Amino acid sequence: MGYQNLSRFQRTLIIRSSRQTDETAVGVAVAVAVVVVVAAAAAAAVVVVVVVAVVVVVVVVVVVVVVVVVVVVVVVVIVIVMVVVVVVLAAAAVVVVVVVVVVVVVVVVVVVVVVVEVVGVVVVVVVVVDVGMKT
Repeated sequence: MGYQNLSRFQRTLIIRSSRQTDETAVGVAVAVAVVVVVAAAAAAAVVVVVVVAVVVVVVVVVVVVVVVVVVVVVVVVIVIVMVVVVVVLAAAAVVVVVVVVVVVVVVVVVVVVVVVEVVGVVVVVVVVVDVGMKT
C-alpha cells in the first residue's frame, strides 16, 4: 500500500499512530527495565539478609563455644586448686601430727630422765643418810 494514494489527513494519522506505538513500546521497555531492577534489588536484599543471618548464627555459635570452653577451663582450674589445697592441708595435718608426736616423745623422755635423776638422787641421799647413821 503506497502513501501516495492517501490523503494528507490519513498520512498524519498513520504517522501519529506509528509514533504512539513507538512511545508505547518505549514505555513498556522502561516498565520492564524497572521491574527487572526492582527484582534484582529485592534478590540482592534477600541475599544480604541471608548472609547477615548466617553471620549472626556463626557468631552466636562461636560465642557459645568460647563461653563453654571458658567455663570448663575455670571449673578444671577450680578443681585443681581444690585438690592442691586438700593435699597441702593433708600434708600440714601430717606435719602437725608428727610435731605433736615428737613433742610428746620429748616430754616423756624429759619426764623419764627427770624421774630417774630424782630417784637416783633420792637413792643416793638415802644411802648416804643410811651410811651416815650406821657410822
